[in-house]
Amino acid sequence: MKKHLFFLCMTLLSSTFVFAQDKYAQNFGNGNSEANGRSWTNTVFQTATDETKTVNVNFDTSNQSSYTIFSDELATEENKITVLRGETFNITINGNLNWMYTMVYIDWNADGSFDETTEKIGILPSTERAFNNGTAEGSSASRTHTITVPEDATITENTRIRILIGWYRTLDDSGSLLDEANWENWSSTTIDQKKDAMVRDFALAIENNTIPERTITVESSAPEMGTVAIVGTTEQSITTSELEVTVIATPKEGYMFIDWRNIDNEVISTSATYVYNGLAGITLYAMFAEKTYPIMYRTYTTANQQNRYLREVVATVNNEQQTIFSATTQQDLPYTEWTSGTVTEGALIDKTETPVTIEQGTGVFSMTFKPWTENITIVGQSKASELVWTQQACYIDWNGDKDFEDEGEIYASVGTPANNNNFGDENGNATNGWTREFSIPNTVTPGTYRMRVVYAEPASGTLDAATFFSGGQGTCRNGVSYDFAITIEKASTTALQTATKLQAYYSATTESIVCGQPARICIYDMAGKMLLNGDNVSQLSVATLNQGVYIANVNGQPFKFVK
Repeated sequence: MKKHLFFLCMTLLSSTFVFAQDKYAQNFGNGNSEANGRSWTNTVFQTATDETKTVNVNFDTSNQSSYTIFSDELATEENKITVLRGETFNITINGNLNWMYTMVYIDWNADGSFDETTEKIGILPSTERAFNNGTAEGSSASRTHTITVPEDATITENTRIRILIGWYRTLDDSGSLLDEANWENWSSTTIDQKKDAMVRDFALAIENNTIPERTITVESSAPEMGTVAIVGTTEQSITTSELEVTVIATPKEGYMFIDWRNIDNEVISTSATYVYNGLAGITLYAMFAEKTYPIMYRTYTTANQQNRYLREVVATVNNEQQTIFSATTQQDLPYTEWTSGTVTEGALIDKTETPVTIEQGTGVFSMTFKPWTENITIVGQSKASELVWTQQACYIDWNGDKDFEDEGEIYASVGTPANNNNFGDENGNATNGWTREFSIPNTVTPGTYRMRVVYAEPASGTLDAATFFSGGQGTCRNGVSYDFAITIEKASTTALQTATKLQAYYSATTESIVCGQPARICIYDMAGKMLLNGDNVSQLSVATLNQGVYIANVNGQPFKFVK
């Protein structure tokens, strides 16, 4: 009897052991990849601590003749984020997702499976097998799963998250997407047949949403340059159990905010208004400095998007061309490698050494921006030019106050990120470049002015040029920025005589611009957009324009008129 009991106990123990080993399906085997195969190589986990926490999971898109389907990162501490019960966070999967599905599962109750309905977080795209790159769910660059931690989620340091990426052919024999509830039980043979499925596990630390009391203190690095405050109190130090504490840094006249730092001089946030939601006490130091032009940062969705540079810029002033810079090598660009995060290195390229030279009284000039068209080796792979996947916004600090916020200094963003992007120039192309005209306020006096050209790919919609530099800084998403110098020279006696000889004026009777001799006449709205033009004419009708204030430019000599 004892012998039977012994064997029964051993059998039960053995069964329990096997169950513990098999409770998460992990034997996915190896896959064989066809053209455009993907892999988990070069995966990077990043956590955004401002606002909603985000895990960015990047995967390599290089062709792989074979690859490991399953990768378990549960024990990798740097790939873990901490969340609270009830808190919302994002998992964003980045890479070449064209024709791919993404699925996310989280074992909220830590029972060793993803069986519960709430543990099947979702699948994107959710409704269509063959989907368009341009749709939100079917984006070929990024998919974001937004997740809220259940209030009853098990408190644990290692809650398992599983991410599946599967090609659209990861289907059953009927052509339907395999059942979400059963995909974890796919055999390695099934995946080998269906091609290009990848599974990755990592850990989530879940904590109770009871916030301990902690002390938050704010200090100014230089009180003569700027002040600090905690929203809701006049004190600069509070002890609270509130999760979110908002702090504000305000620079004084002639100074600018740089960033918030901790006692170890680590940058906590570059936003002047920062919401701290950490569980430990902290002293936040606001760093200020003498005012300069806005600080530029850059970040990329994936590292292989970095070939987005200009190779040449040519300015045209009164029909005369001026080459501002021309690059023939990567070093001339200069190319600066980006690896991860939001950084200042390589975000702003200074091309102010050769200024655009303009004579006082000129009303408009143009610049032609030619993209770098050669391949650049990025993360070991040769990548083609992608500047067309950005939008362009331009700024000129006409009043010299070291910002781009005043009237007449902001030139709206142009372009639609796509292979056929023309940046607002219907006649432009990647070989000859894209040309853009800029109006000059008639109040500008001789001097040198800073111009900034931004190339960025907004996460959605249109790049908002008016708010891009909020807080005295700007971030180029998937792009870079350039600074140029605009030098306005005092008008020569000859130019003044020419302007007098032209005797150009607006005639309300004929609703036209009239001048004393044939000339080039251009009409602009107050935002600098050309509305009408004529070459070698002594009169140009403006009868089709609505009532308002406009700028007429006659052979480079501007003046305002009211219709």
